[in-house]
Amino acid sequence: VAEGSPYRDSYPGELTVLTLTPLSAPVLTIGTVTATSFGVSWLAIENATGYKVSIDGGVTFGDAQVGLTFDKADAVAATDYDVVVKAIAAAESIYEDSPNSSVAEITTLAE
Repeated sequence: VAEGSPYRDSYPGELTVLTLTPLSAPVLTIGTVTATSFGVSWLAIENATGYKVSIDGGVTFGDAQVGLTFDKADAVAATDYDVVVKAIAAAESIYEDSPNSSVAEITTLAE
């Protein structure tokens, strides 16, 4: 580096690049649907520490949960819900959160 330059000389050494591997996206199964409730389940994703569920197509997600099911007991009759789930990876691991699952389109029954 030139004298008076604001830059430092480079230092010899190795650069380690860590490539994160995304977890697999959950595959959803729709359970019982009534006028006021519905359920969704999925199989465990290897290396996931939890799951987040969205009922608005993946725009907003709820808090992380460890279970493999989501039950909505306060649904509104004759209403469309677009359920999406993603797997959560442990912080500072070699994994990153999964892509969103496919959308499970659920319409509650009319009363």
